[in-house]
Amino acid sequence: MTSCVQCAQDHSQRQDRSQPFSNSTRRTYLRNRMAELDASIAALSAERRSLQEESDSIIYPILSLPTEITIEVFLRCAASNRLPSPSPSEAPLLLAQICSRWRQLVLDTPVLWRSLLFHGDSSSAELLELWLSRSGSMPLDYTLYCSEPSRAGALIEASILHSHRWQNISLGLPLTSYPALDGLPLPVLRAIRVQLHHVASNVNEVVRDPIIIPHAPLLRTAHISSLPLLKVYVPLWNLTTLQLSSDVELAKCVEILENCPELVHLDVHTTGSADVLSPLIIEHLESLAFNLGEAHILQHLTLPRLRRLTAAGQMVASHVSHLDSFVRRSACILDFLSVHEAHEPGALHAWLRAASPSSSVAELELVRCAAWYTSGDMPSILLAPDVLPGLKRLRISGYQPSHLDHNRLIDILRARRKGASGWAVLESVAIDLVSRGSRGMPRSSMRASLRALAAEGLDIKFTTTDRSVTTHVIIDSRV
Repeated sequence: MTSCVQCAQDHSQRQDRSQPFSNSTRRTYLRNRMAELDASIAALSAERRSLQEESDSIIYPILSLPTEITIEVFLRCAASNRLPSPSPSEAPLLLAQICSRWRQLVLDTPVLWRSLLFHGDSSSAELLELWLSRSGSMPLDYTLYCSEPSRAGALIEASILHSHRWQNISLGLPLTSYPALDGLPLPVLRAIRVQLHHVASNVNEVVRDPIIIPHAPLLRTAHISSLPLLKVYVPLWNLTTLQLSSDVELAKCVEILENCPELVHLDVHTTGSADVLSPLIIEHLESLAFNLGEAHILQHLTLPRLRRLTAAGQMVASHVSHLDSFVRRSACILDFLSVHEAHEPGALHAWLRAASPSSSVAELELVRCAAWYTSGDMPSILLAPDVLPGLKRLRISGYQPSHLDHNRLIDILRARRKGASGWAVLESVAIDLVSRGSRGMPRSSMRASLRALAAEGLDIKFTTTDRSVTTHVIIDSRV
């Protein structure tokens, strides 16, 4: 009987649920549901406020630093060996992404924007304008590269608006962009580098007139390449560093040097010959790099304070006589000597002997010189008693491991380290070989010999550089 009653009640309830709600019942249900949601929202809002208050009460130590110290930290975040680029993965743009306070501080600090490396082929003129405007009135250290003439015009126009603040400027632009510099006053310019990234099809129409920078009273360093295509004339009288990295007529070079009495560093690549009555004396020049050709600059200079000499190119007997005359005429005391790609072992031997009649040369750099190849049949030039007796530091680079005579090199290092034949004791050696993959690795016997010399106190840095210009350290006795 009970089961029958229960079944009847269940049936009645199912019928009631199947009937639609009345308006009043549905309104009541919705109000109750809204009240439940309002209560949930209120509870969650209260919890959010509580969490926000707790978060706001946390003081990060870095945010409590004085503004001056924070800015100094920002400055030290920049790469020390290159200018910053407008990349979100490096300072200052990276710092501006940390928090709102840092972002505002970065944007309000012009010194963070005073340096820039800008590649115009992949970035817009608008970005360049924005970056330069953020630098305020700060002097600019600025490098601009662009190979596309259609883009370079807008970039150089944006740059010239700030030219009164150029301090150290490097430009690599198409030839058609440079006339914009003609007559431009550069009152705070200290260093300028000019080179070509594109040559116009009709060069004669573009470079008919030279580009003259008339007012740069603080200019001390100039690097001009692509002569004679690009003729840029800067004030020479106060220059201390000059680099002419393309073929310059030797006579023209001597004419330029006559107007540079304050030069300390000179790097020049000349061609042809010059008819000069007497060598030009440059009293303050301490560093000279030049090329060896049919005639070279040493014939026409007297440099009493020269300390560093770098020569590159095919070396012949006449070059040796020019060096010998130059050293005797200048009475200079060389400390550093560098030779690049001298392929005649006999001439190189005589050159090193002539470079220092005394024991003054303490550092020697040899780059791809044939006397060090395994195919060379001459005696080791650095085992000769009259060659660089004061040598203390040796640098060798540019060879493939299979081309270098390892045994000869180790013999030289051992003899020089012992101070035999009246030599100074060799203190350090730096070797950088060109690696061509795993087959280009130095021999294990060479590595073992170098480690043994390092254990005896010789400072050794032994590296290889692969095709991707990545340097791999094999031995570093300082680590």
